[in-house]
Amino acid sequence: MMRRLLVALASFALTGCWYGIGLYAPADSRPVLQPGVYQSTPRGEQPQTYRVSLLPNGMTRFDRGEKQEAYGIAPLDRAGRDYVLWIPVKDEDKAAGDAPGEYQIYLLMVRLQGGEFRIYPPECKEAGADIAKKNGATVETGSAPACRFPSRASLETALRQLPRDEASAATLRRLL
Repeated sequence: MMRRLLVALASFALTGCWYGIGLYAPADSRPVLQPGVYQSTPRGEQPQTYRVSLLPNGMTRFDRGEKQEAYGIAPLDRAGRDYVLWIPVKDEDKAAGDAPGEYQIYLLMVRLQGGEFRIYPPECKEAGADIAKKNGATVETGSAPACRFPSRASLETALRQLPRDEASAATLRRLL
């Protein structure tokens, strides 16, 4: 069962998230962000600063100093505007009966003018849950519902339909 996660990238508490198991591999990731120093500004929270670098396996490393994490970014359109951002999560619950593989949390990342990006965390409630279910996801209940996608194609179709809720979005901008 998915547990409550705090994702350093956007300081989002991702309960009720969209997830899957192994829908993407490092080879699917593209170098969308230029290496450098970035600031993530979630609405209503303190900005976080990261050193971003590209890893040889295709993933993008976000380094806050005390913690480094690798994320994948893959295009959702040919125009290079919309992307799926995935966060690999190791399941530490050995008693869980889920299929083996790597959990991945999915977010929508959109390129804005001026080189900024907006990151939207889909939720598995109301409109987000409806979109997920219409595209083949299973809604799992627990402390917070989670939408589990069975395939990459179903996830990508759902992300393209996701409303862009500015109230929950974070802005990612390159500083240096």
